[in-house]
Amino acid sequence: MSSVSNEPHDFGMPMNGTKTYFIKNMGCSKNKTDGSAIEDSFLRHGYSLSALPDRADVVVVNTCGFIQSARQQSIDAFFELNSIRKKGSRIVLCGCLAQMFHDQIASELKEADAIIGNFDISGFDSFLESLEHSEDDGRKKRVLNGNASCIKYGIGPDGTSDISHSAHRQPSVLTATVGDSPVSVYLKIAEGCDHFCSFCSIPLIRGRFKSFDESAILESMREAVANGACEINLIAQDLLSYGKDSGIGKAGVGSFIELLARMVEIPGDFKIRSLYMHPDNFDIEIAKFVKEHSDRFLPYFDLALQHGSDRILKAMARAHSADYYARIIEGIRDVLPDSIIRSTFMLGFPGETKATIKELESFVRRVRLEYCGFFRYSKENGTKASALKPSYLSGKCIDDEISRIREICDAISSERLSRFVGRSFRAIVEDDIGDGVFLCRLPFQAPEVDGICEIRMAECGMANAKLKIGDVVPVRTVGIENDYDFIAELM
Repeated sequence: MSSVSNEPHDFGMPMNGTKTYFIKNMGCSKNKTDGSAIEDSFLRHGYSLSALPDRADVVVVNTCGFIQSARQQSIDAFFELNSIRKKGSRIVLCGCLAQMFHDQIASELKEADAIIGNFDISGFDSFLESLEHSEDDGRKKRVLNGNASCIKYGIGPDGTSDISHSAHRQPSVLTATVGDSPVSVYLKIAEGCDHFCSFCSIPLIRGRFKSFDESAILESMREAVANGACEINLIAQDLLSYGKDSGIGKAGVGSFIELLARMVEIPGDFKIRSLYMHPDNFDIEIAKFVKEHSDRFLPYFDLALQHGSDRILKAMARAHSADYYARIIEGIRDVLPDSIIRSTFMLGFPGETKATIKELESFVRRVRLEYCGFFRYSKENGTKASALKPSYLSGKCIDDEISRIREICDAISSERLSRFVGRSFRAIVEDDIGDGVFLCRLPFQAPEVDGICEIRMAECGMANAKLKIGDVVPVRTVGIENDYDFIAELM
């Protein structure tokens, strides 16, 4: 981790009394909901949002720490913002990277005025109160991690976890808007993960699984709907584990279904999409519940399958075989023939061979998913896989194989999605790119990952018509471009 020089800080508060903040959220949607809780802290302390980082009194970098490339992007963002912030401002490093490497960051990033972990976002309250109540005493560094002391966590030397459930503190805000309008929101219902897949650092970063309070979740959802949300995207590291840590509720996915049943009762015109389901926890009762309440739930299933080779799946510490996961997908489609299934796959895991990649290829050809994401294995310290012998395949070979299998899956996606051409949907307008072209999202397209739909006003005979970001409009699809992007016309 490198460091750059910066002018000395002036710790006096703004002379005009106006306090502003700027926040850059890195990484996933879970981090964005943390960003909303961070912003809530600023607003409660009398700050207003600055659109420009070089005019803010406090600059926040909400980092991602999932893999090395994401960590580097977070550090690069920190240095970029540090180089342009105004004299006298503070810069704060928070989020996953700050939680996982707080000691190293405190030692090496001398430019940071605070390091705040994500186990307890109320650390921002302590930081902001320290700015309000302390005079400039010449100190440049304040390290706050949760309760103003470092929370030690991780995988112990005996291979067990020393992370306690009590390490978490539920954030004050559980939602974040998708894009620039309130019509679509993320709603986080839990934190952490208990699966301990051998490749994954999430339990090291986010800790053990903790369900959030049901009443807080439902109140957050009611508030979002009252503010105009017509799409609620449920997120967690594993939605299907909801309630398992509470010791109450039904076994299996029963507690999650009970939560969904409470959501059904909330009045309003909205749909719910469930994201991030661990396939080892999946139960076909989820699909049956979605079918029963199709007026409320989108038939969308996000299952991180990771591979199609039994040997690799076992090494990843997955509980089941590729055939078992394929039968889950077949079962969902038996219940909901029009369902959308998304997954991610990792190539280059220790032990990967040409043979295991061929097994993965056979698997994706069998399951024929609507959407697939691919990434290369990243060795993460502290995970069980970090002690395994690496794949003998070169990085270039892995990248080439990813490209090859992605092409196969893209063709399958295009074929699977073609059934939606010529049908009518409600679309959420997300961007105006000029020349009468607007980007929107259809119900079977999850935010940020599943492609877009273009509305070309001239082709609709409405060249002078205007749409606004956040509008929900009726459209009819007329074609597919780039395998999974759609063209639609207004109805």
